[in-house]
Amino acid sequence: MPSAVPFHCLSRRALRRRQLRRNLAWVISLFFLAGAFVGGFVWQRARSQRPAPGQATPETVSQAQQREARRLLDEAVRARYEERGQGAMNALAAARRADPNVPGLDVLAGEIALEAQDHDTLRVATREALRRDGNQASARLLAALEVWQRRDGLGLEQAGSQARQLLREAAESEPSNVAAHFFHGELSRQLGDSSGAHGHLLSALRRLVPWKSSALLQVKIHWATTEASEGGEKVEGPFPDAQSAAALRWRDALRTGTGAEEALGAMIALTPSLQTIVLLDDAALQTGDNATRIQALRRPLANAAMPSSSGGNSSP
Repeated sequence: MPSAVPFHCLSRRALRRRQLRRNLAWVISLFFLAGAFVGGFVWQRARSQRPAPGQATPETVSQAQQREARRLLDEAVRARYEERGQGAMNALAAARRADPNVPGLDVLAGEIALEAQDHDTLRVATREALRRDGNQASARLLAALEVWQRRDGLGLEQAGSQARQLLREAAESEPSNVAAHFFHGELSRQLGDSSGAHGHLLSALRRLVPWKSSALLQVKIHWATTEASEGGEKVEGPFPDAQSAAALRWRDALRTGTGAEEALGAMIALTPSLQTIVLLDDAALQTGDNATRIQALRRPLANAAMPSSSGGNSSP
């Protein structure tokens, strides 16, 4: 067997050929390594995005599945209201299987996880909401709350800075968003910025138009419940609070024409002026002589609630 040729005895041409073969071997090796890495990454990504067994893909979702997903989302909302957190999450999981792209699912999942202090679910829901949810104001608001939940690990200063930036982006994305300003105010209070908190909370208050009031909604629910009962239908309604009961008594008094002024006074004592105006404008009450009486009652309330459009100063 011939002995190997010593390196110093090789010709220059042979050395070049050997070096070329060596370089070519390195290039081919690197090529296959890169291909394996990229292929593995793509495979893992495809695997992570692969629907779970029984879960529809966006391409295969039918209209019936979309309707079912929206129904399940509404079921999750009701379960959350009734403080059945696990039932809400189960309904959301079923909604995702029916239609992975149902709007608002990730934000709602994040909000429920936030209330349950489920940090892992909150983190995943926040990431998915930022990635694909159409309501970026809600997604960024959720992200701000998620960051603030991690303040022990991030440090108060970093968590506060990131959360504030996300809340600013939420407010810029949807200028009328009440929650973005409210939570910015609460965050500012916790960070010791009292004047900043006052400004943000005032901004939230100015955006809280009357029909967004939960108290006004309670009144309307009781009116609708009573109207359904009067029509022979039986529907469930929450137990009326003092404001709702007063508004219901005024509505009944207005219909019968007896004691309407006294009932209105009792309602006004419990109801802010702008909410009272919204109740006076209720279409169900604008019938016959009621319309004239209501307009007479509404006018002084509206004048007192709305700022003067004239530039002059009013006399004391």
